Amino acid sequence: KLMIELKPNKIVTEKFYNDLIGEIVDANIEHSAVVTSLDKNLILEVKKKLPQIKVGYISPFQFGGIEDIGVDFYVVEEMSYTQGLVAESLRKNIPIFVWTVNEEIEIKKHLVDGTYGIITDNLIAVDNFNYIMSSDDLINYYLYKMAFLE
Repeated sequence: KLMIELKPNKIVTEKFYNDLIGEIVDANIEHSAVVTSLDKNLILEVKKKLPQIKVGYISPFQFGGIEDIGVDFYVVEEMSYTQGLVAESLRKNIPIFVWTVNEEIEIKKHLVDGTYGIITDNLIAVDNFNYIMSSDDLINYYLYKMAFLE
């Protein structure tokens, strides 16, 4: 999927929204792309103007719970990721993407732990894990997790 991150550096005008939505519709990606931003109001306005597109709120420091603000998913920094956050996201049916996950062991952890998706610079490592993990992989991962991660 294509993830479009909006980083406006000025006041967002109606023209900005019209141009953005026009580009998305012209490219015929309104059902396959997702749009994200650090700006809650911006992303909610995109959702209002183009309801069929999936939108996500980027929360750089996620402390506490997940608010149901009307987005389709959250994007959280890896240091904010916790099992409690995953459990809450599952209860509220609000998926979580985690960024930036580049270490192979962390990629594997997120593939096993219930993270909806990861954002990475290490596409080779992700491609290496593009298979169903064996039971040995899962056992080794959980042994590592018990020893070092918790």
